[in-house]
Amino acid sequence: MTGASAIDVYYDPFDFEIDDNPYPSWKRLRDESPLYYNDKFSFYALSRYEDVAHALPDWDTYRSGKGTTLDIILNGIEDVITRPDLADRAIPLTLAPITEAQRRPETTLWREFEFARPHILGALLDAAVHGLQALPGVRLERLPRMADFARFAVACEGALWPAGTFMAAYAENRAEAKFCGECGAALTAVCPACSTPNEPGRKFCYECGASLSTLWRL
Repeated sequence: MTGASAIDVYYDPFDFEIDDNPYPSWKRLRDESPLYYNDKFSFYALSRYEDVAHALPDWDTYRSGKGTTLDIILNGIEDVITRPDLADRAIPLTLAPITEAQRRPETTLWREFEFARPHILGALLDAAVHGLQALPGVRLERLPRMADFARFAVACEGALWPAGTFMAAYAENRAEAKFCGECGAALTAVCPACSTPNEPGRKFCYECGASLSTLWRL
């Protein structure tokens, strides 16, 4: 674990180049720095199977109450969609992190936004006009709970995307729902490791950090 070679080992979960092909980085971590500390984001990482297998049962020592999504751990932002009606008409987007090379002063950001604003507003108004014209002819095979929302979005999509784009995204969103599609009841998961009930959609148990992804797939 010590020596000059370990100094050069670097792993950054937000680095696009590393993420495109992480295997060489993972191998160096295993070979040269099996207990790795990242100064930039202040986290530790185990990379060898034996070490991970040893640490997993000892969740009281090796745990993060918010799971392993580093950006959530660092900024403390929790899921704000907790009501069934909102969840059923929301389309969550996972955006790429802003790299250092992409950052800009706020004055530059607002200047660029002011330049783009009329184009954005024009595109939205074009979509709304298209939707109002097309809405009377929209017929969906099955109506979701937010029927009017879905019908109007489908009516508008012709101005923005190919037919069927919205309902495909909406169906994928509902497939990951945190609430029952019929009655709106919150779906909860009982952690298989410590038997703690967890709120809808949590990927890791808030008490012990165990993964809940298998339960949500079921």
